Amino acid sequence: MTRYRPFVATENFSKKLIYVVTLLAFSTVANAAQVCFSYTGAIENWPVPAGVTTITAEASGAQGGDSTWSGTVVGGLGATMIGDVTVTPGDQLQVLVGGQGESLAVGGGGGGSFLATSTNGPLLVAGGGGGASSDQTGVGAVTTENGTSDSTGSTTGGIGGNGGNACLTNTNNGGGGGGFFTNGADPSVGGTIVGGYGGIAFVNGGTIVPGGRIDGSCNADPAGGFGGGGSATCNTVGGGGGGGYSGGGGGEHFSNCSGGAGVRAGGGGGGSFNSGINQSNTAATRAGNGEICITYPDIISYTIGGTVSGLIGTGTGLVLQNNGGDDLIVAADGSFTFILPINVGNTYDVTIWAQPESPLQICSVTNGTGTVVDANVIDVNIECILTLPAMSIPALSVWGMGILIGLFGFFVYRRRLI
Repeated sequence: MTRYRPFVATENFSKKLIYVVTLLAFSTVANAAQVCFSYTGAIENWPVPAGVTTITAEASGAQGGDSTWSGTVVGGLGATMIGDVTVTPGDQLQVLVGGQGESLAVGGGGGGSFLATSTNGPLLVAGGGGGASSDQTGVGAVTTENGTSDSTGSTTGGIGGNGGNACLTNTNNGGGGGGFFTNGADPSVGGTIVGGYGGIAFVNGGTIVPGGRIDGSCNADPAGGFGGGGSATCNTVGGGGGGGYSGGGGGEHFSNCSGGAGVRAGGGGGGSFNSGINQSNTAATRAGNGEICITYPDIISYTIGGTVSGLIGTGTGLVLQNNGGDDLIVAADGSFTFILPINVGNTYDVTIWAQPESPLQICSVTNGTGTVVDANVIDVNIECILTLPAMSIPALSVWGMGILIGLFGFFVYRRRLI
């Protein structure tokens, strides 16, 4: 579900002061708008508005599933990541909000939440928490890029945007969490899956993976959460790894890989990623499903201006207009800027409303029309030239006329002598 709302200060305002910093990056911002995405089980798209090159994004990964085998053992919490992210106007950003891992006898891994470009470039990723086993809680998601190991440290998380690992010894181990680029590992023996399933990578759709059990004797296998959560089998077994930029390790069952005292491990937490500046990142903070919110300038406008050249004297009388109004008196050469900014996507048309009178000049406009895109307009040129008043015959005195006639006669007489 997508919700649009104006930005309003909340009790979490201390984490969101960076919104103010974002807004200062623009020439003129009338309002800031915010769109929030909650869990839907599908990848959604958000088109970057015209003129918007920076957004403030906040992503929270989902919690791992709980174990309800004997009481409640909780799944690991998702991470929260905030940053000012560079975007391209018109790009269709991909938004995947992670779902909580299923809670049954053990927990499936929580899904990560992903914000990416239309070409699968990661912008912001918040890892999901690991699913709980019947013995141990799931591991919380981290703010670093690599996923964590399971709760016993026996199964390692993924690195560099890849899926988490799984224990490949014996049966009933949890699946590794999916990463951004590759799926989590399936806990298989001899090519046959004998536990949960590895979570699906973001680039592969992040789809939900079902629980798994080789003997088919259990119909309550917990699925991994949408967004790369690894799944698990039922009864007292290891939890699924959390999805994220790099997936968490799948929880081992009964110390299958660590050789310990028969402990069932909670799944590892997913790793996270932040491409932005002014970051505020928190590990293991989100319960339930994930969420992604985007704050951006709602109305952006830029100023219109340029340079005047050739203006002589005081330039009294030169008046410029933009779009038939916003009169601007110009008295000297140099730069000028109209008072009223123009919204992105709208046009401007600079004209001469009145020509200079002291002295008389004629000014013309070049580069005076266009559409506002993503910057102040500074290349409108106003060029002025001097004009001489026309001389009328009545303006000459009788004495002056006599001189002109005399000079004409002299040149005619001289020509005849030659």
